[in-house]
Amino acid sequence: MVKRDFGVQLPDDEAGFVALKFVENRTSHQDNGKGQQMTKLIGDILKIVVYQLGIDLDDDSISFQRFLVHLNFFVERLISGQKNVDDESSDDILYQHISQKYPQAFKCTKEITAFIESSLKKEVSKNEQIYVTIHIQRIINEVG
Repeated sequence: MVKRDFGVQLPDDEAGFVALKFVENRTSHQDNGKGQQMTKLIGDILKIVVYQLGIDLDDDSISFQRFLVHLNFFVERLISGQKNVDDESSDDILYQHISQKYPQAFKCTKEITAFIESSLKKEVSKNEQIYVTIHIQRIINEVG
């Protein structure tokens, strides 16, 4: 649309960033009475990430922005009780591979999972853990 309307071709990463802003805007304006709970839970998850990784998160990085968008949808699914369609069939081989390939990110994900299961009394599927681990690893890669 930008190219059509303004004659400007955005680089892929910039187009992705703009798309993320639209998604963030859509989710932040949904008022279903759960916004405060979602915000607190996301904040708690981010605190776990900062503590576990011993880093400061860069709010402007694309990896952080992607992680934040994923967390919004992840937390919304948790609170509403929705299942991610990918949760129907867990990929144990991929789960094992991710846990071994990204041990630091996976350890952080396990801390997040334990926190959610203890505070919300809800199980976090292996597939959700895979996605969270991959996003955390992207942040680690960006910092390191």
